[in-house]
Amino acid sequence: MSSTVCAVCHSGCMLCQNCLLTHPSSFLFRNQPTPSTMSSINKSTSINVSNIPHFTGHNFQPWKDKIFSILMIAKVYDVVKGETTKPDETKCPKMPATPPLINEQMSSVDAEKAACYWTQFNTQMNYYNTQLAGFNRKLSTWTNGNSQAMGIFN
Repeated sequence: MSSTVCAVCHSGCMLCQNCLLTHPSSFLFRNQPTPSTMSSINKSTSINVSNIPHFTGHNFQPWKDKIFSILMIAKVYDVVKGETTKPDETKCPKMPATPPLINEQMSSVDAEKAACYWTQFNTQMNYYNTQLAGFNRKLSTWTNGNSQAMGIFN
């Protein structure tokens, strides 16, 4: 068992090779987190953020080179660069309207129409669920990448 403890959301959980938990951040800290070190973005790569020179206004190129390298290793460069953007909340798919319920007081013609509406509604719901899952995936990818990038900059 590894001595790596997830410092993000599973406080106290011990991670091992067989851990099935999905962590919202890939930054893991050895025992007690310190502001100057972050280790294990994945099992083969580690980052020491204490090597990042402080930006003074006169050292832009070395600072940029180091930051870009870290952002690329953390796989959040596309978020910082703006290639991966937060999905527009107004473009979130809308659930289709629910058709009328079929009841005993309906005529057979109306009940048949309602059954057709329900068939159509089920098809629309399948499409809606697919679109919503895609939207939520994009939102989650952006949110996680943005959080990691903000953590690096902080």
